[in-house]
Amino acid sequence: MTAEKLHVESLAALSRTVAEAEEKLSLARREALKMREGLRGEGMAHLTKRLAEVRAAAEVSVKSAAREIDAQAAASSRQLPGEARSLARSLAEKVLGRKLAA
Repeated sequence: MTAEKLHVESLAALSRTVAEAEEKLSLARREALKMREGLRGEGMAHLTKRLAEVRAAAEVSVKSAAREIDAQAAASSRQLPGEARSLARSLAEKVLGRKLAA
């Protein structure tokens, strides 16, 4: 076997090895891309689910707070007239310097 023939065969073998390595690398990249897209999809599904859960919890919390505010407003509306009369009577008595008749 001559040196030139050995060199040609070595280059051919190297070329095949490089081609095989490039094919394996290409396959690995495709698989990695598929995996990344799958994980991205799973992440989006998880995010969507968590957002829905948080929105639902926030809605429940806001509705509860609104009911509490409504209840406090109703209680204040019931108490305010009596307190206003009492305050007006107290001020009038202080201004007049005497108790008012019932």
